[in-house]
Amino acid sequence: MAKTYTGSLQLEWYNKQRAILIAKESEILSAESTPAPKMNWVNKDEALFYEIIDDEGRGLSPYWVNRNDIRVKEARPLLLQNVFRAIEKNKEGTIPGTQTFFELEQSKKEKEPVDNFFIKGDNLLALNAIKKIIDTLSDFPKFKCVYYDVPYNTDQAFKHYDDSLEHSEWLTMMRDRLAITYEMIREDGCIIVQVDDIEHHYLKVLLDEIFGRKNFVNQICYERSGAAGIGQGGVFLNTAEYILIYCKDAQQFTYNELLQNEPLEYETMKRYNKVLTNYGSKELVEEFNSKSNNLPVKIYKHSEYNIASISLRDFENRKKEIYADFYKNFSSIFRTTNPQAENEFQNDLISRMDGGLFSVEYTPSRGKYKDKLTTIYYNNKEIFAWLKDSAFIDGNSIVKSNKMSTIWLHGDIPKADLANEGGVELKRSKKPEQLMKRLFEFATDEGDYILDIFGGSGTSFAVAHKLKRKWVGAEVGKHSDTHILERMKGVIDGSDQTGISKAVNWRGGGSFKYYHIGPSIIKINKEGTGDFNWSLGKKFLEESFLLSYDYTIDNSIDFSADKLFSDKENQPLVGVQKLGSKNRVAIVTLNEPSGKLVNITYDELQLLCKTVRKKYAPEYINIFTNRGIEIAYDSKPDDLEVIKVPYAIFAELEK
Repeated sequence: MAKTYTGSLQLEWYNKQRAILIAKESEILSAESTPAPKMNWVNKDEALFYEIIDDEGRGLSPYWVNRNDIRVKEARPLLLQNVFRAIEKNKEGTIPGTQTFFELEQSKKEKEPVDNFFIKGDNLLALNAIKKIIDTLSDFPKFKCVYYDVPYNTDQAFKHYDDSLEHSEWLTMMRDRLAITYEMIREDGCIIVQVDDIEHHYLKVLLDEIFGRKNFVNQICYERSGAAGIGQGGVFLNTAEYILIYCKDAQQFTYNELLQNEPLEYETMKRYNKVLTNYGSKELVEEFNSKSNNLPVKIYKHSEYNIASISLRDFENRKKEIYADFYKNFSSIFRTTNPQAENEFQNDLISRMDGGLFSVEYTPSRGKYKDKLTTIYYNNKEIFAWLKDSAFIDGNSIVKSNKMSTIWLHGDIPKADLANEGGVELKRSKKPEQLMKRLFEFATDEGDYILDIFGGSGTSFAVAHKLKRKWVGAEVGKHSDTHILERMKGVIDGSDQTGISKAVNWRGGGSFKYYHIGPSIIKINKEGTGDFNWSLGKKFLEESFLLSYDYTIDNSIDFSADKLFSDKENQPLVGVQKLGSKNRVAIVTLNEPSGKLVNITYDELQLLCKTVRKKYAPEYINIFTNRGIEIAYDSKPDDLEVIKVPYAIFAELEK
């Protein structure tokens, strides 16, 4: 029976139904016990399943299923289509090593060592497959950065529905993908999501719910185009998109500061109107150990010091003289500023000072000078900010590097040749390589892994590759082949000289693997009955089954004791699921249609349960099997559940 959809999108928060008057301090709950704001939408507790028309990459006929439904949870196989590798060769007639070029080679050897790979197929299934790789291969790291240029409204992904249902489809689609993504990000990593104003505010609350509001880093307003030449519809000209950045853990998040370079101008020079010419003698007035790393902190007071001013009087007529003075004294020019109020360490230092000049020697535990002995100066309790720390000399000029703001203007990011970048065209949603360069240089270093499952035209993959990052990506539809595949072949053989290529001196190199999402682990036979897809192999089915239901595989358990499971190939597979402080254990043992495994005997069952209880002390033990079990129902332990598969899967799908 078809469901009837009622209601609309809602925002829920703590004490929504109450007004704020006066509250006693004792009545205010701590931040830890107060629920964060959450959105409610149609069928929020369910997942969205839809069929894909491969040529178009469009999801049609979506319908709601249980969030544990195998169709949206399963870890499908990845079918290798090609391995693309750039081989460096010498130009004919030149001295070896002096003039080289890259030639593209293809193979189908799965075991070739390749870091980058691209998956064609539904991105939720691709995420499940990538998560399986992370969960089962100890040498495959998590992602330092995830970048998603998400569908801006559901009309791009689904047929159009009424507004409340349309929002629900979009939010469900994003929630399910973001929830899996969260588990795949490094503790010091982040996610960057780009969106327009249609779903921007809903996405912000959704990210708050999944990543935690405390892990919100910043929002960037990106001017995607200038006002000239665009349509005149609407109250205002819409030229903005929004880039939301969330980290996995604010305490561990690492990044590279983004700076904008500008010539040193009069308004800036006014702030640097002093030159320190002599520190004078110093006296140690206090020494203690830092709370953060237990290393010494020494506070010195200086005497007979001399601070001189640089006069900017009659600036226009004396400009050459003034710039020469700044140039000559570049290493000793500073300004003073109040330390950030939230910096407890700085506030503690200042509380130990009186008027005059002080210096502090210490070893920072975080930030730019981490683990290096550092000296900072204070004058009348204000900290010194050195010009040399935020500027550099370029020829005969001084260039100031300012921290980048959250407003990124159209003219600030080159996009004049955007349509031709990568040799592919994608109307409306194509992003400039310079934008990706800025984001990836902020969030990652060379060698870090970047993930993007909304591949589009392949800009993120191309930029990651040119910046010597490693990348994993997915996209659905025919432009996986016509756009992304062709673009990346041009990147590695060096023929793509568009975008950031010249800025980073890109000549080519590297490799990547190209996969298709494989078939489901379940199949419907011609007669309409369901079974496992045995063509995938017993081991793959058992692993994928456990991973699809959020169990972490434990290959360390050896059931060969007492020779009951001496056949290594047919030993049961164990998965563990953490439920707070408790464990749930799953044991899967399958017999192929042509297999020779018989019923699980009572002794085998006892050994299985004894072994996992000893290691995990689980609250529940679930045995998934298509084999018979020799045990009377009334003698089954209370913590043991035997689930017949694949019967149980199809019984659930038919609900």
